[in-house]
Amino acid sequence: MTAFQPESHSPRTPLDGVSWLASPEQTENACRSYLEGLRWPDGITCPLCDRNSVAEIPARRRYYCRGCRHFFSLTSGTAFHNSHLPLWKWFLAVQLLLSTDGGIPANELMKVLGGSYKTAWFVEHRIRAAFCAARPARRLSSPESFVERTYDAEQVGRYHQLGLKYLYAYQAEESWRARHRDNPNAFRDTVLALIHADPLSLDELVAEVSVSPRQMSPA
Repeated sequence: MTAFQPESHSPRTPLDGVSWLASPEQTENACRSYLEGLRWPDGITCPLCDRNSVAEIPARRRYYCRGCRHFFSLTSGTAFHNSHLPLWKWFLAVQLLLSTDGGIPANELMKVLGGSYKTAWFVEHRIRAAFCAARPARRLSSPESFVERTYDAEQVGRYHQLGLKYLYAYQAEESWRARHRDNPNAFRDTVLALIHADPLSLDELVAEVSVSPRQMSPA
């Protein structure tokens, strides 16, 4: 499969120009080609040893490094890894989060992607965790202002925010969307953030270990 090389000035996404509902397989291949081009613009390399002596195993959609004998996949070590969702659904979720004013709640994303609420919540919070990891650390507000702002629609938009636990994640998403609103490469830059993000488990996301205010440095 030839990797699609995204141009720096192009707003194109792999969901453009394909009948993604009529041909999910074609769309999935386009998304995988797009991700490969972003992750390995100079050719596939092993994520463990960084060698390019790699053999493809098409039947398993995996690769084998001849140097360190490591098996890996296109999504290994990224926010897309260890998920039962096809890549095109991840990309669709990214596009919806970027293009929908105020974001899209998990109960609405669930209707678009299919599957359970837990899966939609998992996808959204992995994406938010990537935004948090790419967001500069700053001084947090006092606990009193946090409580006041937790239920402020301007802060959480259409989301149901029942406590302080995930507030920073929602703020990171809103900040990311605002910063990339006029960026023609917003989709590409978001996928790059997900490539460099950790594949956090559902338990880690529920515990919000990646975005805890305690881990942030004062500005």
